[in-house]
Amino acid sequence: MTSAPSEYPCPYCGTPASAESGCPSCGRAPDPDAIEVIRLDAEIAGLNQRLQAARAELDGIQRQLTDTTTRRNAAASRVSDAVRTTMTTAAPRPVPAPPPPPTEPRLATLTVQNVLFTLGGLLLLVAAAVFTAVAWAQVGVLGRALLLGAATAAILAVPPIAARRGLTAAAETLAAVGLLMILLDGYAAWAVDFLGVAGTPPEAYAAAVCTVTAATALGYGHLVGLTGPRVAALLIIQPALPLAMASLDPGALGWSLALTGVAALNVAVLRLRPARFRADGIGLVAYVCGAGAAGLAALLAFTELLLAGDAARAAASGGVLVLVTLVVVGAAGLSGNRPAQAITGGLLVGALGIAAGGWAVRLEPGTAALRLALVALLLSGLVALARRRLPGNVGQGPWIGALAVAAVPAVAVTGWALVAARRSVLAARPLLDAPWTETVTGLGWDLPVAAVAVVCAYLLLLPARTRIDLALAAIVLVGFLVPAAFRLPWWSAAIAGMLVAAVALALATRAAGRTTLAIRLGLGATAAGHALLAGLGRPGVAAGVCAAIALIGIGTALAVRSGPRRADAGAGALTAGLLAVPAAVWLALIAADVSPTVQVRAVFGVIVLLCAAVRLLPWYAAEALAVALLLTTASPVWALAGTDPVALYAAAALLLIAALVATRGGFAGTYASAVPVPAAVLIAATGADLAVVLVEPYRELTTIWSGTTPAVPPVAWSTVAALLLTALAAALAGLLTGRTASPALLRATDPAGNGPPSAAAPAGNRPASAADPAGNGPLSDAGPAGDSSSSAADPAGDSPPSPAGNGPIEPAGPAGAPIPNWRAAAMAAMPLIGLAIPLAFAAAGTSWPAVPISGLVVGLAGLIAAALAPASAGTLLSALLFGALAAAGLAGSTPTHGATLTALGLLVVAAAVIGTSGRDLAVRTAGWVTGAVAVGALAYTSGDAAGLNGDGIALAVLAAAAVAAALNWILVRYRPREATPVAAVAQSTAVVALFLTDSAERAAIVCTLWSTVLVVRAVLPGESRRTRFRYALAAALTVLLGWWLFLVSIEVDTPEVYTLPAAALAVFLGWLARRDRPGLPSWTAYGPALAAAFLPTLAVIAGSTSDDPQYARRLLLGVGALAVLVAGARARVQAPVVAGGGVLTLVALHEVIQFWDLVPRWVPLAVGGLLLVGIATTMEQRRRDLLRLRNAVGRMS
Repeated sequence: MTSAPSEYPCPYCGTPASAESGCPSCGRAPDPDAIEVIRLDAEIAGLNQRLQAARAELDGIQRQLTDTTTRRNAAASRVSDAVRTTMTTAAPRPVPAPPPPPTEPRLATLTVQNVLFTLGGLLLLVAAAVFTAVAWAQVGVLGRALLLGAATAAILAVPPIAARRGLTAAAETLAAVGLLMILLDGYAAWAVDFLGVAGTPPEAYAAAVCTVTAATALGYGHLVGLTGPRVAALLIIQPALPLAMASLDPGALGWSLALTGVAALNVAVLRLRPARFRADGIGLVAYVCGAGAAGLAALLAFTELLLAGDAARAAASGGVLVLVTLVVVGAAGLSGNRPAQAITGGLLVGALGIAAGGWAVRLEPGTAALRLALVALLLSGLVALARRRLPGNVGQGPWIGALAVAAVPAVAVTGWALVAARRSVLAARPLLDAPWTETVTGLGWDLPVAAVAVVCAYLLLLPARTRIDLALAAIVLVGFLVPAAFRLPWWSAAIAGMLVAAVALALATRAAGRTTLAIRLGLGATAAGHALLAGLGRPGVAAGVCAAIALIGIGTALAVRSGPRRADAGAGALTAGLLAVPAAVWLALIAADVSPTVQVRAVFGVIVLLCAAVRLLPWYAAEALAVALLLTTASPVWALAGTDPVALYAAAALLLIAALVATRGGFAGTYASAVPVPAAVLIAATGADLAVVLVEPYRELTTIWSGTTPAVPPVAWSTVAALLLTALAAALAGLLTGRTASPALLRATDPAGNGPPSAAAPAGNRPASAADPAGNGPLSDAGPAGDSSSSAADPAGDSPPSPAGNGPIEPAGPAGAPIPNWRAAAMAAMPLIGLAIPLAFAAAGTSWPAVPISGLVVGLAGLIAAALAPASAGTLLSALLFGALAAAGLAGSTPTHGATLTALGLLVVAAAVIGTSGRDLAVRTAGWVTGAVAVGALAYTSGDAAGLNGDGIALAVLAAAAVAAALNWILVRYRPREATPVAAVAQSTAVVALFLTDSAERAAIVCTLWSTVLVVRAVLPGESRRTRFRYALAAALTVLLGWWLFLVSIEVDTPEVYTLPAAALAVFLGWLARRDRPGLPSWTAYGPALAAAFLPTLAVIAGSTSDDPQYARRLLLGVGALAVLVAGARARVQAPVVAGGGVLTLVALHEVIQFWDLVPRWVPLAVGGLLLVGIATTMEQRRRDLLRLRNAVGRMS
């Protein structure tokens, strides 16, 4: 039983009353009946919840019972099938079938009830509408009124009775239908002009009908005690006020006012109902309708404000917009919801800003930005005062709204500032030759004032810690705007920008946090960038700007080098200052009218000095190094402006990068990222010369063995010098990669176990170690190499060997310090030096084939060195470069047979060296494969040089294949893991020899000879049984191919002569396979053989005609199919039985088809009819059996 409530709504005034003291409004004593009604309502609600839960539980149990029964029947069926299968056969027990998919869940009773009610209601409404539209005209006016009134009254009389019997859903449905019929009654009365209502304006009449219907629904709901009529009343009253306004032909403002009234009506409903502002049924409808009306009203007012043509119209539209917002604010205030109050407060401030701004924009004269800024300033002041008096977080919303309002003039002022900055830059044109007297024009004096007003508005809203940043932003904007506002010369923008940048940088050094620092540095960089762009009108001004940036940046960095802002502000200032130094020099030289070549040289010299100065700035080592790398990387691009070879600058840049690596120690990704740009410039600058060695030789492949001597294009010596400089850079970089001092090395150099001295300790304070009895510490990487002989760890003067086998290790420094890697240096420099050798021959003007042969020799030598060196990424890269050089040299040696034979001979020798002495399996295998291919090419070239025809060349290539087969046998004996690829090359070479023949007869001879080689290869000692079988199979297939080619040469056109030998070989192979693997399916073993034996003959018989009936072939095919069928049946093999039977059936059908025309036409019809009747009979019997089985299973327990 539910306990008595402590409060209840007073039935006389509606005020919440206390169950102990009564109503505080009208003073009445506590009403026991009213309290009992409230208690029983709560108890009824609880009982309804229990009823719904019980119904849901019942539906769930029913679905679970159905699913369980279905799974049980399926399991019983599987058990029966398993028992039946076990009793009838000895085969393994079948795998149980997967459980059937779950049946579709049944609909809940409540769902069915709701669907039926909905459909019934819709049918009643449709019936009423049809009656109104169709049957209405069949009776008189009085009869029509009586019929509709009686129908409406009858329907509305049912819900009270149904509600008393507990049929709430039925009552709600019929009540909704009855109330909607009242609307139909109103439409019917207007349609027949009942009591002259047709003379009323349709909109006003519709508003009256909605009002009457809503009032009726509200009273009916109170009378019956249903919720649905009250919701219907609230929904029906929504369009009443807009319809009434429509009869007055209003504009957008009238519609907005009407919708505002609708929103106010919904607010009143939420306030006056007992459950104030609760989002239940009626409350949810009021919320949705009120929000929609308010949103639409605001949208209409805002649209009208945008389209207003004068200030008065804009003021009216803004007032309506504010009125809508006030309704929403009032609703939030009455609800007591603090978050809603904060949000609506922000909306009110935004509406005030939009209204005032829309009115102010349309005033004359002046700039709209200033008026908007003043509106934002005024609102910001009001919000700043009101925020202190608003409770809790309510003031947060208006504060955000004020910020948004101030953002509009802020964006406008920023846009005008950008326009002013652009005009300052445009006034400094033409580039580096602008007139000194040119001024910046186009803007008014009020824009700087607007910028100050916007900043003041934000000063009122934002915390005090942001005031300096806001003031700095105002200074930047004013600096952009002043030259254009007061028509100053263009160079004044550069002066103003540098002053602002200096102020910003000074403030950045005093920033307390990273965000503040980022803001100030960003503003300073923006001002400095604008000053630089504006200063480009004259080279002297631009040079002065860059010099100022350099002085301010470097000076600031040095000033804060020991303070808290060294890592951020100092680093940023130093970076900007160092970047500005080369630009200042370059622009100063332009102002001095120096030639571009001298400018490039001077700038490159400055870059070299900056690279040398990296060690002079230990506080900013990383930043100085980054700037040096950046400038070095960009130097080859600058060199394009001069007349010196760009390749030399690119190579020098790479050398500088390597030198920077040496100054810092080691080679990391930072340095590697600086390499691509100068490397790309180097490749682009030397591309034409490199193509002489790497690309041009391939053109000789189009005139192979033409006998003409090609001309060698000229090559510049600067390319050779650039490659040598690049080789030096690569060697220097490779010298510092790959190895660092390890603890084992340090123990070797310090047997006492004291470890290395600290690199940061002064020389005089370092303890003496066993490696250096004099106490001077280990030898640094910058010291003389000969001093290392004093190490006590190596009395003979030799350093301990490297664990990697890379030669002696010099105790260069503490753990982690780089040790010179001479092998890496050599591998890095060798490809470039090798590439420079043929380029030097070309630059010297030597005749062909000096360039390709030298490239081939160098490439092969490099490949041999890479094959012998330990594996690494550098070794792989070197191998690729040397391989490209060797390939180009080989292609360039093809114009004459002699040069080609020489090149191929060198290739064979190099491949043999790599195959015998390569470092690992992959390298040696590649050497053997390349050598085998080169022997084949050598044989072909020799045959062509000797003037042999195609058959002779084919035999020569076949001999090379035999040599490769012999090499394969030797490798099998001594290096079996390297033999398989060589065997593949031998087989491929034999195939090439086959294709080189001129006739099928010669091709058959080649096949026969190669089969002999394969047979010899199969019987050589030392082979496994599997290998011998493979060679024997290859020999058999080769003989079969030779047989086919022989048949082609003598023009045999009988297909069985070709297919039957292949089928016999396939049968033999299938028999061998099933003997070794008894579980192999017969279709896999004999399927190809049977297809080869039967399908061609079947195709010939199918294409036969009456002129050539193929009697003998049909008879022999049938006999052969019968023999295969019998043989398969005796051996109990599936494939021969099925294939033989199928072919025999096809032969029989073919014979029947020959006599089809002799069969009467009724026979096929009779057979088809009997077949259909039989199928139908069978289906009926199966259906009857299935029904009986279903009934039997259903009766199981």
